[in-house]
Amino acid sequence: MKFPFKMMAFAVAAIAIPAVMASPAFSRNPAVSPLPDEAAIVHNVSQAETQTELDQAQKQELKQEAAAVAVSAKTIHDTTDLYKVDLSIPVIAGMADERYQAQLNAKLENQAMEDLKLLKQEAAEAADDAAAEGYTFHPYEMKLEYALKSDGSRSAGGKLSLTVQTYLYSGGAHGGTLVDTYNVSNDKEAELLTLEKVLGSRYKELGEGALKQAFTEDPDRFNATDVENFALTNAHDFYLADGKVYLLFQEYEVAPFAGGIIDVQVKGAERNL
Repeated sequence: MKFPFKMMAFAVAAIAIPAVMASPAFSRNPAVSPLPDEAAIVHNVSQAETQTELDQAQKQELKQEAAAVAVSAKTIHDTTDLYKVDLSIPVIAGMADERYQAQLNAKLENQAMEDLKLLKQEAAEAADDAAAEGYTFHPYEMKLEYALKSDGSRSAGGKLSLTVQTYLYSGGAHGGTLVDTYNVSNDKEAELLTLEKVLGSRYKELGEGALKQAFTEDPDRFNATDVENFALTNAHDFYLADGKVYLLFQEYEVAPFAGGIIDVQVKGAERNL
């Protein structure tokens, strides 16, 4: 998603270790018995080797399924007369599906680079306009941060959930923030998770009900008209944390700017995770 920098109309971590390992095989000492013949020894050794290979394969499979995902940062810091940039781009490691992981990492980096390229281009144009028309140019700013909400381990239901928050200032009284969410199953064949996949067929009813409940509890934070007219879609932003589903609402989506980014827990959905 590209940022509409000029219009400022926004539409919208931690390294973990394997959580569960298979227990080592346990064997008892057999009772004393007559020595077997040579053929029996060879047969027993062959069986033992085969069982060992199977045990190792099962342990490796269990380790892959139970492993937590690690996220580190690729940082970019750059300050000029035109802009100030402070980026921490997430780099994911440890997913069971390495091919999907590579694609996701490429998407995360490419998105950040596209936004940065656009920022630099529009900052240069704005500086030229300011010089030509005789007004003060204020350097643009871009800051990117991420948060690992669910690490994809067995204890997290095998679900990876990541948020990427980008702040942009391009003049005016204040900047704006956009949050992108990434929710993926950490399986051998990873897949994108949608609201329907995590909440079931009643996702729309549950989600819209959660927003209205949040409005009832804290009406001053929201725009009543936006809440009343809101219609949840399967593509809406959300994240997973501690076995819970949280809808994420961008700035101005259901509240004034002062309301900021709003997170609303969908209660009663835990049983589906």
